[in-house]
Amino acid sequence: GINAEYGASDCMGPLLVTMATFRSAITGNYTDTATVKIPAKTSVLAVSGDWVLRNPKNPYHEGIQLPMGQSHTFSRESEVILYVQIPNKFCYKDTEGHGRMFSGLQNTDSQGRRCLNGLCRNPDGDSRGPYCLVKDEESGKQIKSSCGIPKCIWDVECYADNGVGYRGNANTVSISKEESVPCQSWTADKPDVNPVISVTLHIPDTFGNTTAALDLFPTLLILHKAVRSPVLCVDTTA
Repeated sequence: GINAEYGASDCMGPLLVTMATFRSAITGNYTDTATVKIPAKTSVLAVSGDWVLRNPKNPYHEGIQLPMGQSHTFSRESEVILYVQIPNKFCYKDTEGHGRMFSGLQNTDSQGRRCLNGLCRNPDGDSRGPYCLVKDEESGKQIKSSCGIPKCIWDVECYADNGVGYRGNANTVSISKEESVPCQSWTADKPDVNPVISVTLHIPDTFGNTTAALDLFPTLLILHKAVRSPVLCVDTTA
C-alpha cells in the first residue's frame, strides 16, 4: 500500500519518488516523464498514477510496469526513462465512448460532492464524460453529476510513448510535403493486404472506438480507417 506520508489526495496528479533504501530518505520527486540516472540501492515508488520504467537503449520494449502504490528497487546504478501513463488516469479519451475506459481514482463530482457509487466512471458513454451518483440536496434523490475530468490531449491530439495507446481520428498519411492520401480500412485487402488484422470484431483496448461519431462500442473494425500503432496506417496507394 501507499505510505500515509505520501497519501494521494482526490485531485493529486502523477507522482513518483526515489528513495535511498539504506536510510529510507526521499531523494527525488517526479511528476512527468523524465530520463534519469538511478543510483545503486535506490527504490522508486509510484505514489500517484501508473508508471513504466524503460531502458533508454530499448525504449519500445515493455519495460517494468509500476502500478500506483508499488515500488521497484535497483541494485546497481541504472539509466531509465520514468514514463507516466496519463491517459484514462488523469484525463479521459473522448474518442473512446466519451471516457468509457477511464480508470482514474477521483471520487468527487465537479462540485466536490462525494460519489455515492465509488469512483468516477462512464459505463454508458454519457457525452459529458466520466460522472458519478451524488445526492441532490433539494430532492434528496440520487442524480448523475459530471466529475469535471478534462479530456485527454495525450494519445488523442498527439501520441505518447510509442503510440500504442493513440486513439485520435487522424486518417491520412503524408507521402510528400504537398500530398497526403487516405488510410485504407484496416480490414481491406486492396490495394494492400494487411498481414496483421482480419475481418473480425476488434478489441477496444487495442484499437479504441473505431466509429466515434456513431458511439458504437465495441463495433466492427471493418469501418475503421484511423491511424493506430504499432501497425500504423495502411495507405491506399497501390
